Amino acid sequence: MSSEESREARRIRHLETDVERLKSAVAELNVLNGIALAASSVRDIDELLDTVVDRSVTALSAEQGAIHLISPDSDNPLQTLVRRKRDAILTDHRLGMQLTGWVLHHRQPLLIPDLATDQRFADSAAAPDIHSVLCVPILFRGDLLGVLTAFNKAAGDTFHSGDQRLLTIIAAQAGQLIHSRRLQAEMLEKQRLEQELAMARQIQMDLLPRRVPDRPGFSFASHLQSADQVGGDYYDFFELDDGHTGIVIADVSGHGPPAALIMTMVKGVLNADRQRTMVTDRVLANLNDLLHAIAPPEIFVTMLVAVLHHASGELRFANAGHNPMIHGRDGDTTPIVVPAPALNLIPGVHYEERTLHMAPGDLVFLYTDGVTEAIDPDGRELGTDGLVDALSGMRGQPAEAVVAHVRQRYADHSGPVRPHDDVAMIAIVRN
Repeated sequence: MSSEESREARRIRHLETDVERLKSAVAELNVLNGIALAASSVRDIDELLDTVVDRSVTALSAEQGAIHLISPDSDNPLQTLVRRKRDAILTDHRLGMQLTGWVLHHRQPLLIPDLATDQRFADSAAAPDIHSVLCVPILFRGDLLGVLTAFNKAAGDTFHSGDQRLLTIIAAQAGQLIHSRRLQAEMLEKQRLEQELAMARQIQMDLLPRRVPDRPGFSFASHLQSADQVGGDYYDFFELDDGHTGIVIADVSGHGPPAALIMTMVKGVLNADRQRTMVTDRVLANLNDLLHAIAPPEIFVTMLVAVLHHASGELRFANAGHNPMIHGRDGDTTPIVVPAPALNLIPGVHYEERTLHMAPGDLVFLYTDGVTEAIDPDGRELGTDGLVDALSGMRGQPAEAVVAHVRQRYADHSGPVRPHDDVAMIAIVRN
């Protein structure tokens, strides 16, 4: 053969090689485009994974494929979210875990032309129908998401380096798609939770009294601020009859939706008694029994219930583990401590009803522990003493001014520190 013929033969071989490379590149692009198009029409991540496995099996002419994803579930960190089979050939779970575990540990592809002769996997005898295996890691920006595996090349062939390259490319695309779908799912879940919380907050706000009582000789004011969108603090007023007003302030342990749910139930129970004069100690005993019957044992409720007689200024009240009511008269501002357990701690409790006579100029202040536990930037609490000090100079002021003054004192004390607990307060002043 002449040198010119030899050069022509080499040129033809190079052209043939380039054509094969081009065919391979086109085939790879077709596979990736097919996965992208199919993925755009599926609804959730399970369908996406099913599509990836199905296209991988087809592209490699394999008999079976599988995806194992790393799950955030600590009890089952390696969870098979989808397995797409053409033939049920992989029946030994241990072998599947060994192959996947090897790839997860080494973070590199695993190509086994003949499983029976591979000494790394001694359990292969338990899967006599498995001949060749190809596993590749699914990565996204360096994070290991899982493993994509193909079993048995069709027609008795074995997987080769070209198959490894193609499956690695598919796995890279799968990593991007999986990450994107997870972000989408997280965003949708966050939106759903935000909508539910907004609805729960609106329901909770609707449960609060729309206005304070308007009774001759008395002024009332109130305020509630939740640390989260919904919370466990609650207050209410009940117009019992022409001569009496019921007052309730309460705090469920914790805050957020669970606390709000319990407080909503308490509101409903109290509303059932609003048509008759409340006997404060009996109201607390009944609620305590009800909570013991239906509420989780780890949840408890502190509550103070009071009934004000407008003509006499008599205030009957009972306290179930709530913060002490503060009474202001002349120059004295005094917390009234009533030792008693919170609701849902001890069954069958008999609560004590006490009586306070409000004289003209007297102040009664009710609040939840979010007020006294307010933290300043140095970690110091406002405390009962700080609240008493804030109230001590408010004699003769209307209830609205009292609440505004305490809110300002609370804000000045907390500064930039974000509230860690719900806050509720009620002021009652006899004119």
